[in-house]
Amino acid sequence: MTKILKIFSVVFISFIIFFGILQYYSGLMFDESNCKVQSLWNLRKMRHEIKEYYQDNDRYPFSIAELKKYAMTKSSFYERGFAEYLSNPKGNSNENNSLTGSGGWYYDKTTGTLKINLTKPLKTYLRRYIADDKNEIPSNW
Repeated sequence: MTKILKIFSVVFISFIIFFGILQYYSGLMFDESNCKVQSLWNLRKMRHEIKEYYQDNDRYPFSIAELKKYAMTKSSFYERGFAEYLSNPKGNSNENNSLTGSGGWYYDKTTGTLKINLTKPLKTYLRRYIADDKNEIPSNW
């Protein structure tokens, strides 16, 4: 009887450890997937705001800061919406006028072009990301 109890205990503890590890890693992958989804959402929303700004002012905003001020006055946007979360899970809202790959945003004020300033495949920034699009380059979105 004690031998069966020992075997049962080992199997039970193994299952607990296995499912704990599985849940930990699935949580990490979910977080990385959220970083991509939030970054894409913010990119699309900011591009929409740039179009609206152009319609209202007959020019593109001089900077993302100007776009942010415009969007916040309409209260159609929120603070978290001006960052990308691929280069930094806490958000990166730095503005660059060239594609450097340093994270944040690439913004061209003459054309209104906005891109995520990351020039390597997605898997470079989200190491545990396993979806089919892991080889996409964020600046091409």
